[in-house]
Amino acid sequence: KHTRHEINVQCSDDLYIRSAPGIIAQIITNMIMNSIIHGFENKPDGHIDIAVQQDGEDVLLTYQDDGCGIPSDQLGHLFDAFFTTKRGQGGSGLGTHIMYNLVTQALDGNIEASSEPGQGLRYEIR
Repeated sequence: KHTRHEINVQCSDDLYIRSAPGIIAQIITNMIMNSIIHGFENKPDGHIDIAVQQDGEDVLLTYQDDGCGIPSDQLGHLFDAFFTTKRGQGGSGLGTHIMYNLVTQALDGNIEASSEPGQGLRYEIR
């Protein structure tokens, strides 16, 4: 899908990650698609910042968009299977659930989401 959204990536050239590149690509793709479909629904020029850095023994991936954000009553269900705000409009409600399982099971990591309406969405993955 062609959009006018901007994605900025910050990552040290000397950072070496030994992991599963296909899984990481799917996680990042799911985050970007959710921003485009949900966060930027009425915003043709949204911005996404992705930062990857060493954090002790871990790698921290921080993802932030400047979309519409998520109300607190929905944020608690973000990773639930079949939770969607697009029921009947093509949304299956599995994107963030799959993302959560990839991070926690396939990568043995942790993912947290935070948001306020009008302030975008932020993910932190370790």
